[in-house]
Amino acid sequence: MPPAQAPLTYTPSYLAEKILTSRSALEGERKQVTVLFADLKGSTELIRDLDPEAAQRLLDPALQHMMEAVHRYEGTVNQVLGDGIMALFGAPVAHEDHAARACYAAPALQAALRRYAEDVRRSHGLEMQDNAGQFARLLLDSRVVDWPMSYNPIVVTLSSLKPFFFNGLT
Repeated sequence: MPPAQAPLTYTPSYLAEKILTSRSALEGERKQVTVLFADLKGSTELIRDLDPEAAQRLLDPALQHMMEAVHRYEGTVNQVLGDGIMALFGAPVAHEDHAARACYAAPALQAALRRYAEDVRRSHGLEMQDNAGQFARLLLDSRVVDWPMSYNPIVVTLSSLKPFFFNGLT
């Protein structure tokens, strides 16, 4: 997926509609949210010997699996950067259980990527691993400009739940 692609193109229609219909109520709202960061571990080495189109064909499905796991728990992908994503839980769609939703999305994302990595290993002989599980708790001020919304972080707390996910609790 090209990095310049707009969030509306990769956000499921039911979620986009929910966001767009509540947009006016969200202006200037302050929210606590959870941010999930996920990317592919060692992707530079993974695609080093591939031409750009082949590399994109390899990475795009991985990004799609990440986004599907986020959307399943009504998180929104705020940014797609190369081989990874930044997803918000609790904004722009408010959920009191935003932290739990992020915690459910992370192992779902990892499981989907493990299945895809196995396909890549069998078909291309390449090893692919995820690097999911970095969370940030933010207090945000929202400013609705257009899709996507713009956020200004006020307080940031970064933590990692990786030890829990990699010790058999997935």
